[in-house]
Amino acid sequence: MPGKPLIDISPSISPRLAVWPGDIGFNRQVQLDMAAGANLTLSSLSTTVHLGAHADAPSHFSQTAPSIDEVDLAPYLGPCTVITCNKPRGALIEAFDVTPVLTKGAKRVL
Repeated sequence: MPGKPLIDISPSISPRLAVWPGDIGFNRQVQLDMAAGANLTLSSLSTTVHLGAHADAPSHFSQTAPSIDEVDLAPYLGPCTVITCNKPRGALIEAFDVTPVLTKGAKRVL
């Protein structure tokens, strides 16, 4: 969509980013560091794949559903309404929190 802004909703990934209880949080291990005199910085990451902003594949919920590479991207692309939902960290965002926007014709809400 030429001329339309892209809005990146991805949160910064750090050890502070919450994950599902029992899942693996973000961890970066630095093996070589230019700040410590190495000729390059080399690191590895370990974390859940359910980190930050993402779309779950239907196969995440059903053994017979398609994997993410089989999912049509059309529902994820296009105009959207961006809202602020003022809830405390960790609070559940419920349908009634976005209903006013949906009743005004929004097809996608971020």
